[in-house]
Amino acid sequence: MKIDFGQKIKNIDGTIAKEGGKEEDKDMTLGFICANALLANIPNENPSGLDKFKRWELAKKVIGNETVEVTAEDISMMKELVGKAFGVIVVGQTYQMLEKKEG
Repeated sequence: MKIDFGQKIKNIDGTIAKEGGKEEDKDMTLGFICANALLANIPNENPSGLDKFKRWELAKKVIGNETVEVTAEDISMMKELVGKAFGVIVVGQTYQMLEKKEG
């Protein structure tokens, strides 16, 4: 499935969220969120070396790119990790974008 990882993450008021929280920072994108979740050390989780390598490869694929072909397995992994690594506003938008649902 092709996903546009350049989609912007928004704050609750509809403004574009920024990567560092400051106005001059880059816009926060789906790719930024997914890559950060894939690379995160999640508490109480101990992935194998192979799982870490898969996460690394997928993070490199989605960061900084617009439309990327990903598998259902990739989407499932990203959703699981984003759900563990981020709060409600980011998780809700990310799930909608990965599932190609309108917000």
